Amino acid sequence: MDSTLSHLWNLEYAFLEVKAEEPARPRKENLDILSRKKNKIRKKKKKRKMKMNEIMATEQTINEQRNSYGIEKRTHKFTRMSE
Repeated sequence: MDSTLSHLWNLEYAFLEVKAEEPARPRKENLDILSRKKNKIRKKKKKRKMKMNEIMATEQTINEQRNSYGIEKRTHKFTRMSE
């Protein structure tokens, strides 16, 4: 009986040693949730970047048109001309 216990004891330690070497991974469900969150954030960033690029491009074309006509940016309000 003593040999049986020692045999089981050795098996338990062998199992624990193998178990300790394996890397800990989160469950598949948790991975799915995390990947969905990351994808959502990536989509938002991409959308924001596209919008910013669009705004920059339109601003650049407007500035180029103004420069080609010799019109400078107007920063003051127009006042009514007296007759």
